[in-house]
Amino acid sequence: MINRVIKKSVFLSLTVCLIIFFYGYGKTAFGVLTGSTAALISYLSLYWALNLFINEKGALFIMLIISSIRLLIIFSCTCILVYFKLLTIGGLFIGFTLIYIIIIYEGIVEKKYNSPNDVILNV
Repeated sequence: MINRVIKKSVFLSLTVCLIIFFYGYGKTAFGVLTGSTAALISYLSLYWALNLFINEKGALFIMLIISSIRLLIIFSCTCILVYFKLLTIGGLFIGFTLIYIIIIYEGIVEKKYNSPNDVILNV
């Protein structure tokens, strides 16, 4: 599931980014690219932290630290880019939304075709 999410996310994000860029909205296109990259990195780090939590004992503290650092980095980078007016909030929102729609869609497909006893966290 992770590989399908990555492939579809990269394809859809670049496609939407190029379409917006060719219409003349460069900052919005950069916002879409930044938002989708941040959402994908957030998803992958959450996946890694959950696998660590499931497979190792006492990993709750590590998962908490990783989640806090992840949110701090995403928030800091976003604030810096918005402060210097390099991207728009709308583009950032579109990028986040694209990735989360793909994640939800792949989760529904994964649940539909797997039996209830299968573990979804396997790659």
